[in-house]
Amino acid sequence: MIETTAKYSESVSGAIDVASKLGHDFVCTEHLLLGLLGTDGACSREVLLTFGVDYLDTLNQANKLSGSEDCFPVKVPFSKFIAPIFTRAEQLSLESNDTYTSTKHLLIGLVDDALERTDVARVGFIFQYLEIDMKKLRVEALLSVCNESPYQGGRFIISGF
Repeated sequence: MIETTAKYSESVSGAIDVASKLGHDFVCTEHLLLGLLGTDGACSREVLLTFGVDYLDTLNQANKLSGSEDCFPVKVPFSKFIAPIFTRAEQLSLESNDTYTSTKHLLIGLVDDALERTDVARVGFIFQYLEIDMKKLRVEALLSVCNESPYQGGRFIISGF
């Protein structure tokens, strides 16, 4: 279980909604990016907007990339590539002595994944298309101040990994 902010849980729920609306029965990295972009007040959204990442452009690119990442359904509606991003986000929050894992940590985990899996990560292809320097985006996210409030439902539970 991960202690998260309310915006973190809203972003993950948004990713599930996007995948569902696109007719997918699983969530991949591009859905997670769209979940972050679609969450008003999330510090990660502000960082992405600063870099010119647009929701509609990202959605269009995500649709074009459909099928280019090995996304198989698992027990929960997340691809096998999402669990390491959640784990990385939690590690980052612990390393920085933050009380909760926020969308800032989730964004950094997503960027780290794209930097590591350059040949297959859909988010990496989207950032390349949008001409976003992922290393600069990562640094900006690290430096951002994130004042998201904790998730009020106790713990936001992500299970099945």
